[in-house]
Amino acid sequence: MTDNELAAEILRLAGGTSNVSDVELCFTRLRLELGDLAAVDVEGIEALPEVVMAVTQYGQFQVALGTRLRGVHKAMRALLTEAG
Repeated sequence: MTDNELAAEILRLAGGTSNVSDVELCFTRLRLELGDLAAVDVEGIEALPEVVMAVTQYGQFQVALGTRLRGVHKAMRALLTEAG
């Protein structure tokens, strides 16, 4: 799965572009700002082979990706920008 495909799949499982208002990154995690946490398929995200873990912390939904982080973050940012 490419970074673009992984970003699109995480975004879909997180409730889509209508549920994700922003995505930031830290050292190992994507940090998603969500409208509705209940719309997230946490088990689906955790089942992705590239995902190390997913957790809700500090009001954000966080997805640990390890070495794929920067490419997936860039791709997800582009998808959110395209969605407006």
